[in-house]
Amino acid sequence: MRFKVAKQDLDSALQVVNASLSGSGTGIETHYVFRRTGPDDAGKYGISVLTNSGLISASCPLIVAVEDEGTATEFTVEGGRLKQFLDAVPDTVLTFTFDDKDKETLVRAVRAKQSYPSLAPDFRYDWGELLEEAKLTATVPAERLAGALSYSRRFAAPENAKRPELSVCEVREGILYSTDQKGVTLVRMNGMAESNLRVHAKDVGGFLGFLSTCEGSDVEVLEHDRKLILRRHDGAVFAESRFEAEFPGFEVDMDEEDHHKWTLSKSDVVNGIKVLTSGSADKDNRLHLALGKEDGEVILSMVTTNGKNTEYPIQNVEMDSIEDSPPIPPEGFFIDHFCLSKVLSSWKDDEITLGSNVKGARGLTRVGVELNGDKYLTILAWLR
Repeated sequence: MRFKVAKQDLDSALQVVNASLSGSGTGIETHYVFRRTGPDDAGKYGISVLTNSGLISASCPLIVAVEDEGTATEFTVEGGRLKQFLDAVPDTVLTFTFDDKDKETLVRAVRAKQSYPSLAPDFRYDWGELLEEAKLTATVPAERLAGALSYSRRFAAPENAKRPELSVCEVREGILYSTDQKGVTLVRMNGMAESNLRVHAKDVGGFLGFLSTCEGSDVEVLEHDRKLILRRHDGAVFAESRFEAEFPGFEVDMDEEDHHKWTLSKSDVVNGIKVLTSGSADKDNRLHLALGKEDGEVILSMVTTNGKNTEYPIQNVEMDSIEDSPPIPPEGFFIDHFCLSKVLSSWKDDEITLGSNVKGARGLTRVGVELNGDKYLTILAWLR
């Protein structure tokens, strides 16, 4: 088998599959698998490059010019070695020649050439049947899905064997959920009503890398009992073994009207947290909020390392309350400033609205925004 491929086209394809290429070991999981696809007529068949690190797998079609069909249908090249070769050669046309007898792959680029031993791919690289069995549950703009996953994973719990279900981002009835038990984040996504997408937070980065290659196009979400699969418009695929632990079941009314709304300058809140945490214990998460004595004033405060209370006043841009709603306790309330800071760092507007709902002696503070037609909401439970 011999074919030519532009280095630029190969680099683009490898960018898709690199996330599922293992960086350690000596087995097939460290290799790129080049496989013949499409019609068998000489000069017409295509080539796809595949990788599989175990939990994650990917494939991407290559644009090639076939010079010799040969008898082999696939060969491999160790990923790290091919990357090193490509880094050393200019943007040019590469020639791949696989010797079926010696099980070697020769790669040429202008004056440079190198041969690499090839391995035999195993059953883990045969996911065509699984793709056919998978159900298409959504077709959405890749940018929107990337934004939702990127935001959601920030609020999932760190990997924890005792509560693995808290470390996932999962879609239920069109809403993407995540929680670290200090707060819960929801993203209601148009077009995801039939999906049950579930990704472990630590694996979201691989999906984001794939979505970044979609260049403004839609992506298909396919789901199987064993795999979650994203498929690009040209057939490129990124898949992960389905995480078994399900997100804990509870219902949240995203459209619930807030009893009280405080619209504040985002920079004022950010600066206030910086000032207050500069004097507090490193692990102290308790940020106190209360109405000030002056009209429209909100007081942020925290306890310093020497036990003193430090205040940071902020002037409301706007305040609003539903008539006859339970009042905010005059003594104020506490929320987790680490979680609030995650929201603020993702916020693009200059103002932020904190909506608070009083539930007896307890309460919730809600922060929501609409982005690209999707509704983002993070709910922080008041700390005791």
